[in-house]
Order: sequence, then C-alpha cells, then structure tokens
Amino acid sequence: MVGMIVLVMAGVGLSIVVDHRLKFSSGHSAAQKEVRTGDEIMGDLKNQHEERSTLLANSSDKRHSRLLAFDELTRESESLKKKQALMVAKQQALTAAVSQLEADALRYRAEYRQNSWTRAAGENLGNLKLKSGREYESVTITRVTEAGLEISHENGFSRIPALELDPKLRDRFQIGLTNRQNPQKTEPELSENPQQGR
Repeated sequence: MVGMIVLVMAGVGLSIVVDHRLKFSSGHSAAQKEVRTGDEIMGDLKNQHEERSTLLANSSDKRHSRLLAFDELTRESESLKKKQALMVAKQQALTAAVSQLEADALRYRAEYRQNSWTRAAGENLGNLKLKSGREYESVTITRVTEAGLEISHENGFSRIPALELDPKLRDRFQIGLTNRQNPQKTEPELSENPQQGR
C-alpha cells in the first residue's frame, strides 16, 4: 500500500510538473506575444516621437526666423517713426520759412508799389495808346492807384483803368494784377475838356 501511495504521489507530482510546464509554456508564448506587441508599439511611438521632434525642430526654426523678422520689422518701424518725426519737424520749419518768405515778399511788393507809385507822379509818358485804341497826347502821370493811372494830357485829365494799359506799365506799377479774373468797372474819366484823346 505504501508503494501505491508513492506511485499515486509520483503521478500527481508528475501531473503537476507537466501542468506547470504547460502553463509556463503557454504563459511564455503569451509573454513573447506581449513583448512583440510592446516592441511594435514602442517602434510606433519611437517613429511618432521622431516625427514630432522633426516637426518641433522645423517649427522652432520657423518661429525663430519669424521672431528675427519681427524684430527686424520692429527696428525698421522705430527707424521710420524717427524719420517721420524728423520730416514733420522739417516740414514745420519749411512751412514757417515759406510763410516768412511770403510775408517778406508781400511787404517788399507793397513797398515797391508804393515807391514806384510815388516816384511816377509827374512822369511824362509822351503819347499813350490804350488797348481800346484810344490815344492820349502829352501824357503826364498825376497819380497811380490800384485801379489804374490818373493822367493829365493836352486835353484835360483822365483815369485809365489798369486793364486798358500796356502790360509793361501794369507790371511796372504792379496794378490790375488781381483784376485779371474779375475786372472791375472802369472808373469815370476826369476831364476839363470834353475833347479827350483822339
């Protein structure tokens, strides 16, 4: 009976070893399969990591170049703002200078006109022919006005509108220049004798 028990025990032990061996073998196969699956996943993850790293590096390079371009544009913008401020200051200075020159020119013109008008009184012009064809003989300027000339001649006194005068006389006395667009009505002539001009 002891022999039988030993045999049963040996059979049970052998059965356990075989069962364990089979379990180990199937567990080993499952583990190898899991390892292969894990290797595939790791390979995929490694590839994804490399792709993402490349994209990150490229995007980092692009971002860096964009930052450099942005910095350059910022510097150019600041430089342009400074240039604009200088140009505005120059423009203001030139505007002031032009205003001063215009004021000086107006003052000079007014002085020139007044002096030439004053000096012209008593000047003998000889015969004076107007644009209308009328002619005065022995003409002497008695006064120059904005409207024209006041003259004495062999037949009396007359006012000659600026637009009737020769352009050289108008330019010389700076008269009738503002009337070119809107001619004023001519002033009535002064006369001592109705036989004026010929």
